[in-house]
Amino acid sequence: MKVYMFHYVKDKSNYFHFDAKLFEDKIKELLKKYKIISLKDMKSNNDLNNSIMLTFDDGTIDHYEIVYPILKKLNVSGLFFIPSCIKSKKMLDIQIIHKLLEVENSEILLKKICRKLDGFGIDINNYKVDKSLDSNSMALVKQLLQFKLDKDIREKILNDLANSYHINLNVEDSYISIKHLKEMKDNNMFFGIHTKTHPRLGLLDKDEQREEISSNLNFLKSIGIVDEDLISIAFPYGSYNDETIELMKELNIKYGFKVNEDKDNYNLISRIDCNCLKEEI
Repeated sequence: MKVYMFHYVKDKSNYFHFDAKLFEDKIKELLKKYKIISLKDMKSNNDLNNSIMLTFDDGTIDHYEIVYPILKKLNVSGLFFIPSCIKSKKMLDIQIIHKLLEVENSEILLKKICRKLDGFGIDINNYKVDKSLDSNSMALVKQLLQFKLDKDIREKILNDLANSYHINLNVEDSYISIKHLKEMKDNNMFFGIHTKTHPRLGLLDKDEQREEISSNLNFLKSIGIVDEDLISIAFPYGSYNDETIELMKELNIKYGFKVNEDKDNYNLISRIDCNCLKEEI
């Protein structure tokens, strides 16, 4: 079985996305070669050869406005991983960063971050880029604002940048609503955990991970869009560790979706970036 991972599916964007105009054609091409299955199909079917699953991370509004109508039209199911910002009304840092990168060159953003760090007495040269497919400047912008800087400092810098670029932080404009999630569930779409605030779980202690995962799970259960025997999680940034697996067992989470190709264990399932569709079809 192949599992494809999508994030943004848009008509146009200055940030990485899958072209909305191509999306329907690609799904039709997949249907000629494979059986596209749901999470429920995967659980009940022993023979998954020639099967694929479509997964979508972050619960962004394009998944309702663009992806869902196409899947519904083609009678295809998708698995959507939903963070808790829909409830909290606080936009995820990752989406704010992406919005900034949509409107500004990463090198300019990095220079502005450097100036702000100077004000905190912090030397940018103390921070090195972890392995990334992004350009050096884009990777460093993301990593500084996601996890490398202390939380209070990175939040202050991120909010200052968002204000200076007039970034729309209205959650209702950027994410699927609870009403629409329920509509999608009624039309054979499935949902899973994507944590409370989208952190790198592998960098958190077990109690912090438990709060991130269980809080998100309780939210999804409270609005009736997850089934007890089909609970799944997509690890933000693909980050997890042994304590994450322990929590999956404790919280009755059946499947974990990751992005690496390491050997699968305890129902951990590797995913393929959607951009590979352009090469494979």
